[in-house]
Amino acid sequence: MARVNNRLCKGHATSGYQLGTRSAALALIVLACVWCMAWPVLAASETDLEACRGSNPDEVLAACTRLIEDGTVGAEQHREAYLRRGQLLYEASEFARAAADYSEAIKLGAGGGDVYFLRGLAYGAAADFDHAIADFTEAIRTDPQNALYWNARGIAHRLQGDLSGSETDLTVAISHDAKSVDAYYNRGETYLLMKNFDRAAADFSAALAQDTKFAAALRGRASVNIARGQFNAAIEDLTAAIEANSKDAVAHVMRGLAQASQSNFKAALTDYSQAVRVAPADPYLHTLRAWALLKTDDAKTALKEIDLAVVLNGNLASTYATRALIEEALDRKVAALADFRRAKALDSSMPEAKAGLERLAGAQK
Repeated sequence: MARVNNRLCKGHATSGYQLGTRSAALALIVLACVWCMAWPVLAASETDLEACRGSNPDEVLAACTRLIEDGTVGAEQHREAYLRRGQLLYEASEFARAAADYSEAIKLGAGGGDVYFLRGLAYGAAADFDHAIADFTEAIRTDPQNALYWNARGIAHRLQGDLSGSETDLTVAISHDAKSVDAYYNRGETYLLMKNFDRAAADFSAALAQDTKFAAALRGRASVNIARGQFNAAIEDLTAAIEANSKDAVAHVMRGLAQASQSNFKAALTDYSQAVRVAPADPYLHTLRAWALLKTDDAKTALKEIDLAVVLNGNLASTYATRALIEEALDRKVAALADFRRAKALDSSMPEAKAGLERLAGAQK
Protein backbone atom coordinates (compact mmCIF):
# COMPACT_ATOMS: atom_id res chain seq x y z
CA MET A 1 0.00 0.00 0.00
CA ALA A 2 1.30 3.37 -0.92
CA ARG A 3 2.29 5.83 1.72
CA VAL A 4 2.87 9.49 0.96
CA ASN A 5 3.66 10.16 4.56
CA ASN A 6 1.60 8.03 6.82
CA ARG A 7 1.22 10.85 9.30
CA LEU A 8 -0.58 13.09 6.86
CA CYS A 9 -4.13 12.74 5.51
CA LYS A 10 -6.81 10.45 6.84
CA GLY A 11 -8.62 8.18 4.47
CA HIS A 12 -5.79 7.11 2.19
CA ALA A 13 -5.28 3.60 3.33
CA THR A 14 -8.26 2.47 1.29
CA SER A 15 -7.40 4.50 -1.76
CA GLY A 16 -3.86 3.50 -2.51
CA TYR A 17 -2.43 6.49 -0.71
CA GLN A 18 -1.27 6.54 2.88
CA LEU A 19 -0.54 10.20 3.17
CA GLY A 20 -0.01 10.76 6.81
CA THR A 21 -2.10 13.19 8.80
CA ARG A 22 0.73 15.59 9.57
CA SER A 23 1.86 16.93 6.21
CA ALA A 24 -1.43 17.40 4.42
CA ALA A 25 -3.09 18.74 7.53
CA LEU A 26 -0.17 21.14 7.93
CA ALA A 27 -0.52 22.21 4.31
CA LEU A 28 -4.18 23.03 4.90
CA ILE A 29 -3.50 24.82 8.19
CA VAL A 30 -0.86 27.01 6.59
CA LEU A 31 -3.17 27.90 3.70
CA ALA A 32 -6.10 28.64 5.96
CA CYS A 33 -4.25 30.63 8.58
CA VAL A 34 -2.48 32.88 6.09
CA TRP A 35 -5.83 33.90 4.69
CA CYS A 36 -7.95 33.97 7.84
CA MET A 37 -5.88 36.78 9.34
CA ALA A 38 -6.38 39.00 6.33
CA TRP A 39 -10.01 40.07 6.57
CA PRO A 40 -12.56 41.36 9.08
CA VAL A 41 -15.29 38.92 10.04
CA LEU A 42 -18.87 40.08 9.64
CA ALA A 43 -20.96 39.58 12.76
CA ALA A 44 -23.52 37.45 10.92
CA SER A 45 -20.90 34.98 9.77
CA GLU A 46 -18.58 35.05 12.77
CA THR A 47 -20.19 32.04 14.43
CA ASP A 48 -20.15 30.01 11.22
CA LEU A 49 -16.52 30.85 10.60
CA GLU A 50 -15.57 29.72 14.09
CA ALA A 51 -17.56 26.49 13.67
CA CYS A 52 -16.06 25.90 10.22
CA ARG A 53 -12.64 25.91 11.88
CA GLY A 54 -13.82 23.51 14.58
CA SER A 55 -13.34 19.78 15.07
CA ASN A 56 -16.88 18.36 15.14
CA PRO A 57 -17.38 16.94 11.61
CA ASP A 58 -21.13 17.53 11.41
CA GLU A 59 -20.84 21.08 12.72
CA VAL A 60 -17.89 21.84 10.45
CA LEU A 61 -19.69 20.57 7.36
CA ALA A 62 -22.85 22.54 8.12
CA ALA A 63 -21.01 25.75 9.04
CA CYS A 64 -18.65 25.66 6.06
CA THR A 65 -21.59 25.00 3.74
CA ARG A 66 -23.48 28.00 5.18
CA LEU A 67 -20.42 30.19 4.64
CA ILE A 68 -20.07 28.99 1.05
CA GLU A 69 -23.72 29.77 0.37
CA ASP A 70 -23.58 33.14 2.17
CA GLY A 71 -23.41 35.88 -0.43
CA THR A 72 -22.52 38.56 2.10
CA VAL A 73 -19.07 37.26 3.04
CA GLY A 74 -15.87 37.87 1.14
CA ALA A 75 -13.93 35.66 -1.23
CA GLU A 76 -11.33 34.94 1.44
CA GLN A 77 -13.91 33.38 3.76
CA HIS A 78 -15.40 31.39 0.90
CA ARG A 79 -11.92 30.19 0.05
CA GLU A 80 -11.22 29.01 3.59
CA ALA A 81 -14.64 27.34 3.80
CA TYR A 82 -14.03 25.41 0.57
CA LEU A 83 -10.61 24.28 1.81
CA ARG A 84 -11.93 23.17 5.20
CA ARG A 85 -14.94 21.40 3.71
CA GLY A 86 -12.71 19.78 1.12
CA GLN A 87 -10.58 18.35 3.89
CA LEU A 88 -13.63 17.04 5.72
CA LEU A 89 -15.05 15.45 2.57
CA TYR A 90 -11.69 13.86 1.88
CA GLU A 91 -11.58 12.35 5.34
CA ALA A 92 -15.11 11.02 4.73
CA SER A 93 -13.84 9.31 1.53
CA GLU A 94 -15.95 11.61 -0.66
CA PHE A 95 -13.00 12.22 -2.93
CA ALA A 96 -14.74 13.67 -6.00
CA ARG A 97 -16.56 16.25 -3.87
CA ALA A 98 -13.33 17.07 -2.05
CA ALA A 99 -11.56 17.69 -5.37
CA ALA A 100 -14.45 19.91 -6.47
CA ASP A 101 -14.15 22.02 -3.31
CA TYR A 102 -10.39 22.40 -3.73
CA SER A 103 -11.04 23.49 -7.33
CA GLU A 104 -13.40 26.20 -6.09
CA ALA A 105 -10.75 27.36 -3.62
CA ILE A 106 -8.23 27.59 -6.46
CA LYS A 107 -10.70 29.65 -8.51
CA LEU A 108 -10.96 32.02 -5.55
CA GLY A 109 -7.22 32.56 -5.48
CA ALA A 110 -5.84 29.71 -3.41
CA GLY A 111 -2.33 29.21 -4.72
CA GLY A 112 0.97 27.61 -3.94
CA GLY A 113 1.95 23.97 -4.07
CA ASP A 114 -0.05 22.80 -1.07
CA VAL A 115 -3.50 23.38 -2.51
CA TYR A 116 -2.58 21.52 -5.72
CA PHE A 117 -1.07 18.79 -3.57
CA LEU A 118 -4.31 18.47 -1.60
CA ARG A 119 -6.42 18.32 -4.74
CA GLY A 120 -3.99 15.81 -6.21
CA LEU A 121 -4.51 13.58 -3.19
CA ALA A 122 -8.27 13.72 -3.72
CA TYR A 123 -7.92 12.89 -7.42
CA GLY A 124 -5.53 10.06 -6.62
CA ALA A 125 -7.86 8.62 -3.99
CA ALA A 126 -10.61 8.67 -6.63
CA ALA A 127 -8.28 6.75 -9.00
CA ASP A 128 -8.14 9.75 -11.36
CA PHE A 129 -4.40 9.47 -11.80
CA ASP A 130 -4.07 11.74 -14.84
CA HIS A 131 -5.46 14.70 -12.90
CA ALA A 132 -3.56 13.69 -9.76
CA ILE A 133 -0.26 13.65 -11.63
CA ALA A 134 -1.06 17.02 -13.23
CA ASP A 135 -1.70 18.55 -9.80
CA PHE A 136 1.40 17.01 -8.22
CA THR A 137 3.40 18.30 -11.19
CA GLU A 138 2.07 21.80 -10.56
CA ALA A 139 2.93 21.48 -6.87
CA ILE A 140 6.46 20.38 -7.81
CA ARG A 141 6.76 23.37 -10.16
CA THR A 142 6.05 25.73 -7.28
CA ASP A 143 8.40 23.94 -4.86
CA PRO A 144 10.77 21.52 -6.64
CA GLN A 145 12.63 20.70 -3.41
CA ASN A 146 9.56 19.34 -1.64
CA ALA A 147 10.06 15.59 -1.21
CA LEU A 148 6.42 15.06 -0.28
CA TYR A 149 5.26 16.24 -3.70
CA TRP A 150 7.71 13.94 -5.53
CA ASN A 151 6.65 11.07 -3.29
CA ALA A 152 2.98 11.62 -4.09
CA ARG A 153 3.58 11.76 -7.83
CA GLY A 154 5.73 8.63 -7.61
CA ILE A 155 2.83 6.76 -6.04
CA ALA A 156 0.41 8.04 -8.69
CA HIS A 157 2.75 6.88 -11.46
CA ARG A 158 2.94 3.42 -9.89
CA LEU A 159 -0.83 3.13 -9.48
CA GLN A 160 -1.17 4.15 -13.12
CA GLY A 161 1.25 1.38 -14.10
CA ASP A 162 4.25 3.59 -14.92
CA LEU A 163 6.85 1.85 -12.78
CA SER A 164 9.81 3.62 -14.38
CA GLY A 165 8.25 7.03 -13.74
CA SER A 166 7.46 5.97 -10.17
CA GLU A 167 11.04 4.89 -9.53
CA THR A 168 12.37 8.18 -10.91
CA ASP A 169 10.09 10.37 -8.80
CA LEU A 170 10.68 8.43 -5.61
CA THR A 171 14.44 8.55 -6.14
CA VAL A 172 14.19 12.34 -6.45
CA ALA A 173 12.10 12.42 -3.26
CA ILE A 174 14.85 10.55 -1.44
CA SER A 175 17.49 12.90 -2.85
CA HIS A 176 15.60 15.81 -1.27
CA ASP A 177 14.97 14.01 2.01
CA ALA A 178 17.34 11.15 2.74
CA LYS A 179 15.40 10.37 5.93
CA SER A 180 12.04 9.96 4.21
CA VAL A 181 10.67 6.71 5.58
CA ASP A 182 7.75 6.99 3.19
CA ALA A 183 9.77 7.49 0.02
CA TYR A 184 11.98 4.49 0.81
CA TYR A 185 8.92 2.37 1.52
CA ASN A 186 7.12 3.48 -1.64
CA ARG A 187 10.16 2.93 -3.83
CA GLY A 188 10.46 -0.52 -2.27
CA GLU A 189 6.89 -1.24 -3.35
CA THR A 190 7.74 -0.10 -6.87
CA TYR A 191 10.85 -2.30 -6.99
CA LEU A 192 8.75 -5.21 -5.70
CA LEU A 193 6.39 -4.82 -8.67
CA MET A 194 9.43 -4.62 -10.95
CA LYS A 195 10.63 -7.91 -9.38
CA ASN A 196 13.86 -6.18 -8.44
CA PHE A 197 13.94 -7.98 -5.10
CA ASP A 198 17.40 -6.87 -3.99
CA ARG A 199 16.57 -3.17 -4.30
CA ALA A 200 13.11 -3.68 -2.84
CA ALA A 201 14.57 -5.40 0.24
CA ALA A 202 17.17 -2.64 0.61
CA ASP A 203 14.51 0.08 0.53
CA PHE A 204 12.21 -1.67 2.97
CA SER A 205 15.19 -2.14 5.28
CA ALA A 206 16.09 1.55 4.93
CA ALA A 207 12.55 2.49 5.97
CA LEU A 208 12.68 0.06 8.90
CA ALA A 209 16.04 1.44 10.03
CA GLN A 210 14.17 4.65 10.86
CA ASP A 211 10.88 3.13 12.01
CA THR A 212 11.33 -0.42 13.30
CA LYS A 213 7.57 -0.94 13.81
CA PHE A 214 6.49 0.26 10.37
CA ALA A 215 4.14 -2.65 9.60
CA ALA A 216 3.77 -1.98 5.88
CA ALA A 217 7.55 -2.08 5.41
CA LEU A 218 7.74 -5.29 7.44
CA ARG A 219 5.09 -6.80 5.19
CA GLY A 220 6.91 -5.49 2.13
CA ARG A 221 10.19 -7.08 3.13
CA ALA A 222 8.33 -10.28 3.97
CA SER A 223 6.85 -10.27 0.44
CA VAL A 224 10.39 -10.15 -0.94
CA ASN A 225 11.45 -13.07 1.23
CA ILE A 226 8.38 -15.11 0.27
CA ALA A 227 9.18 -14.50 -3.41
CA ARG A 228 12.71 -15.70 -2.73
CA GLY A 229 11.48 -18.76 -0.86
CA GLN A 230 13.03 -17.50 2.38
CA PHE A 231 10.01 -18.32 4.51
CA ASN A 232 11.67 -18.17 7.95
CA ALA A 233 12.85 -14.61 7.32
CA ALA A 234 9.37 -13.69 6.08
CA ILE A 235 7.75 -15.20 9.18
CA GLU A 236 10.13 -13.22 11.39
CA ASP A 237 9.12 -9.91 9.80
CA LEU A 238 5.43 -10.77 9.83
CA THR A 239 5.61 -11.78 13.47
CA ALA A 240 7.11 -8.35 14.22
CA ALA A 241 4.25 -6.70 12.33
CA ILE A 242 1.69 -8.73 14.29
CA GLU A 243 3.40 -7.90 17.58
CA ALA A 244 3.01 -4.23 16.68
CA ASN A 245 -0.66 -4.77 15.79
CA SER A 246 -2.35 -8.07 16.59
CA LYS A 247 -5.30 -7.07 14.37
CA ASP A 248 -3.17 -6.78 11.23
CA ALA A 249 -5.19 -9.20 9.10
CA VAL A 250 -2.87 -8.85 6.11
CA ALA A 251 0.15 -9.85 8.20
CA HIS A 252 -1.74 -12.85 9.58
CA VAL A 253 -2.68 -13.97 6.06
CA MET A 254 0.87 -13.53 4.78
CA ARG A 255 2.34 -15.39 7.74
CA GLY A 256 -0.23 -18.13 7.20
CA LEU A 257 0.82 -18.44 3.55
CA ALA A 258 4.49 -18.59 4.52
CA GLN A 259 3.77 -21.28 7.10
CA ALA A 260 1.65 -23.26 4.66
CA SER A 261 4.56 -23.12 2.21
CA GLN A 262 6.53 -25.00 4.88
CA SER A 263 3.64 -27.49 5.30
CA ASN A 264 2.96 -26.10 8.78
CA PHE A 265 -0.79 -26.14 8.23
CA LYS A 266 -1.76 -25.96 11.91
CA ALA A 267 0.13 -22.70 12.31
CA ALA A 268 -1.36 -21.44 9.06
CA LEU A 269 -4.84 -22.30 10.35
CA THR A 270 -4.19 -20.29 13.50
CA ASP A 271 -3.23 -17.23 11.46
CA TYR A 272 -6.14 -17.55 9.03
CA SER A 273 -8.51 -17.92 11.99
CA GLN A 274 -7.19 -14.71 13.52
CA ALA A 275 -7.59 -12.92 10.19
CA VAL A 276 -11.22 -14.10 10.03
CA ARG A 277 -11.81 -12.72 13.52
CA VAL A 278 -10.48 -9.35 12.38
CA ALA A 279 -12.43 -9.27 9.09
CA PRO A 280 -15.34 -11.75 9.36
CA ALA A 281 -17.10 -10.48 6.23
CA ASP A 282 -14.19 -11.27 3.90
CA PRO A 283 -14.96 -14.45 1.89
CA TYR A 284 -11.32 -14.85 0.84
CA LEU A 285 -10.28 -15.26 4.46
CA HIS A 286 -12.96 -17.89 5.08
CA THR A 287 -11.74 -19.70 1.95
CA LEU A 288 -8.18 -19.75 3.27
CA ARG A 289 -9.37 -21.00 6.65
CA ALA A 290 -11.45 -23.73 5.01
CA TRP A 291 -8.44 -24.86 2.96
CA ALA A 292 -6.27 -25.00 6.11
CA LEU A 293 -8.96 -27.03 7.88
CA LEU A 294 -8.93 -29.47 4.98
CA LYS A 295 -5.13 -29.73 5.18
CA THR A 296 -5.39 -30.48 8.90
CA ASP A 297 -7.83 -33.33 8.21
CA ASP A 298 -11.01 -31.60 9.37
CA ALA A 299 -13.00 -31.73 6.14
CA LYS A 300 -16.42 -31.53 7.82
CA THR A 301 -15.60 -28.25 9.58
CA ALA A 302 -13.92 -27.06 6.38
CA LEU A 303 -17.18 -27.60 4.47
CA LYS A 304 -19.12 -25.43 6.94
CA GLU A 305 -16.46 -22.73 6.63
CA ILE A 306 -16.42 -22.73 2.83
CA ASP A 307 -20.23 -22.66 2.69
CA LEU A 308 -20.04 -19.41 4.67
CA ALA A 309 -17.58 -18.03 2.13
CA VAL A 310 -20.03 -18.84 -0.68
CA VAL A 311 -22.82 -17.06 1.19
CA LEU A 312 -20.62 -13.98 1.54
CA ASN A 313 -19.72 -13.97 -2.17
CA GLY A 314 -20.99 -16.51 -4.66
CA ASN A 315 -18.83 -15.27 -7.53
CA LEU A 316 -15.33 -16.34 -6.50
CA ALA A 317 -13.76 -19.13 -8.52
CA SER A 318 -11.25 -19.91 -5.77
CA THR A 319 -14.06 -20.46 -3.27
CA TYR A 320 -15.86 -22.99 -5.49
CA ALA A 321 -12.59 -24.76 -6.32
CA THR A 322 -11.79 -25.04 -2.61
CA ARG A 323 -15.27 -26.35 -1.83
CA ALA A 324 -14.86 -28.89 -4.62
CA LEU A 325 -11.63 -30.14 -3.06
CA ILE A 326 -13.35 -30.47 0.31
CA GLU A 327 -16.32 -32.30 -1.24
CA GLU A 328 -13.93 -34.59 -3.06
CA ALA A 329 -12.20 -35.39 0.26
CA LEU A 330 -15.64 -36.24 1.71
CA ASP A 331 -16.32 -38.52 -1.29
CA ARG A 332 -19.08 -36.24 -2.58
CA LYS A 333 -17.92 -36.49 -6.15
CA VAL A 334 -21.10 -35.24 -7.85
CA ALA A 335 -21.09 -32.06 -5.75
CA ALA A 336 -17.34 -31.68 -6.29
CA LEU A 337 -17.75 -31.98 -10.06
CA ALA A 338 -20.46 -29.30 -10.02
CA ASP A 339 -18.26 -26.91 -8.03
CA PHE A 340 -15.22 -27.45 -10.23
CA ARG A 341 -17.47 -26.56 -13.18
CA ARG A 342 -18.66 -23.43 -11.39
CA ALA A 343 -15.05 -22.46 -10.70
CA LYS A 344 -14.07 -22.96 -14.34
CA ALA A 345 -17.07 -20.93 -15.52
CA LEU A 346 -15.91 -18.03 -13.36
CA ASP A 347 -12.24 -18.42 -14.29
CA SER A 348 -11.53 -20.57 -17.32
CA SER A 349 -7.77 -20.36 -16.73
CA MET A 350 -7.84 -21.72 -13.17
CA PRO A 351 -5.53 -24.78 -13.15
CA GLU A 352 -7.12 -26.27 -10.01
CA ALA A 353 -10.54 -26.37 -11.68
CA LYS A 354 -9.15 -27.93 -14.85
CA ALA A 355 -7.17 -30.55 -12.91
CA GLY A 356 -10.16 -31.36 -10.71
CA LEU A 357 -12.47 -31.87 -13.67
CA GLU A 358 -9.94 -34.12 -15.40
CA ARG A 359 -9.36 -36.09 -12.20
CA LEU A 360 -13.06 -36.69 -11.52
CA ALA A 361 -13.80 -37.44 -15.19
CA GLY A 362 -11.06 -40.05 -15.12
CA ALA A 363 -12.46 -41.57 -11.92
CA GLN A 364 -15.90 -41.95 -13.54
CA LYS A 365 -14.53 -44.03 -16.44
